[in-house]
Amino acid sequence: MNAQPQPFPGTSPTPQPALQLEDIHLPPEPGFWPPAPGWWLVGALLLIAIFFGVRALLRWREKRREQQRIEATLARLKQALDGNDPQQAIIDINVFLRKMALTHFPASEVASLTGRDWLEFLDRSGHTGAFTRGAGAVLAEGPYRAGLPDNFDRDALWRAIDAWVRTVTKKEEKTSGKTLSQPQESPA
Repeated sequence: MNAQPQPFPGTSPTPQPALQLEDIHLPPEPGFWPPAPGWWLVGALLLIAIFFGVRALLRWREKRREQQRIEATLARLKQALDGNDPQQAIIDINVFLRKMALTHFPASEVASLTGRDWLEFLDRSGHTGAFTRGAGAVLAEGPYRAGLPDNFDRDALWRAIDAWVRTVTKKEEKTSGKTLSQPQESPA
């Protein structure tokens, strides 16, 4: 039995011409501009990172220059202390230490200090006793005496000065401007 395929009801048994369909049209490739929102975010984050990186680099460079100036001044003062006029060197050292103190501590705390109070400040801020009880005591009265004491120890004085400068400049990096002699308040 040969069975002929029967057309579906409602269709004609005669063949229809093929439909003239066109190819599938793909959308055009996305362009470079405007970028997707994620790229805007990446760009903004990159700009922020560059800004903070440049700012940190400039701060580091300025700190490095300041450190080089301090080291050059210390070398000049050391040479003067070992030279022919140690009394003038002590005056210059006092001026240098006062400038350093005014740079790293509030002026209201440092500017009016003289004599024993000045030495106590140097000890307190440098975490030492070398100024009130050691060779640094010459800084309080040395500039006003006719000569230096017989027991004047240049090397011990220089070690105290060098240690004070290193302590204060390191503390400045850590505390970023907070004073050492005043208690720090905790946030409420």
